[in-house]
Amino acid sequence: MTQKENSLAILRSIDTILNMSKLILLIICILIIQEKLQNNEKLPPVEKDVFWCGVSDYPSGKIYEEGKILFISNCAQCHAKDMRTNLTGPALINAIEEWNSFPRKDLYEWIRHSQKLIKKGHPRARELWRQYRPTIMNDFPNLSDADIEAIFKYVKAQARSSH
Repeated sequence: MTQKENSLAILRSIDTILNMSKLILLIICILIIQEKLQNNEKLPPVEKDVFWCGVSDYPSGKIYEEGKILFISNCAQCHAKDMRTNLTGPALINAIEEWNSFPRKDLYEWIRHSQKLIKKGHPRARELWRQYRPTIMNDFPNLSDADIEAIFKYVKAQARSSH
């Protein structure tokens, strides 16, 4: 057998092992879900950005890449790329969830015009101001809702991969 044929045989073997691993993972997931359903346990909600059984599509894809570029060009100056460390701005690992009790548009407004939201007396905005003043978050009025959501997807992916 030539070296090229040997290399191809090894690659085929690796591919077979990977496919078998995926199949085993799928079977395990089915068994876990089946057990939870039999015990009348509530299944966790599935996010749009997560494939079935918790296998995420990160870190890849167009939205991830757009979010990465937007994060680097707009956010990385003040927020740590591991999403877990406080720098000039807070760690972002839980930042999105901390806004969950408010309409999503409030978080968008915070990102676009933080000081305006503080002046309006928004409770979350005022809490962040108390924690980080005199540092003022930069305004990002040119970011669309889709841009901000792409950044959020990147943040979530980075937070998952950094622990």
